[in-house]
Amino acid sequence: MKFEKCLEFYDRREKVVLRDKKNPQKFIGENNSKKNICAYRVDGCIFIDGNKCDYLLEVFVKKQLEKAYFIELKGQDLKHAILQLQETIKRLNYCNGVELHTRIILNKVKVPATRTSYEMKFEHFLKKCCKTSTYYRYKTAQKIERI
Repeated sequence: MKFEKCLEFYDRREKVVLRDKKNPQKFIGENNSKKNICAYRVDGCIFIDGNKCDYLLEVFVKKQLEKAYFIELKGQDLKHAILQLQETIKRLNYCNGVELHTRIILNKVKVPATRTSYEMKFEHFLKKCCKTSTYYRYKTAQKIERI
């Protein structure tokens, strides 16, 4: 494991919940196929300074890294959240063929109905980085991810 000191858990749990201790937003995932999952605290552990997201969630199949989730739990600044995700992906060098999933879970603002220009630029970055990538933003507790 790359960042052992920042490991939140490494197991096959069926329900994954990652939350910000100071705010109500949380990421919820279902691991019904019971794949091995590693969750790392990025902000304040892997990286102390600079732009970084809150969590990195890695999903393994037969000890092979299958996909990585970069998760930002944010109150309201969508543009800053995108910058944090993009910088974390670059700093950790995840443009290497692993399936990338980026998530922003908002809490204090309405989720825009249409994509903003900076979101479209970010999606373009993701497609260049990895052909299999997804980006979603939603309000906390609106969605449960299938991992």
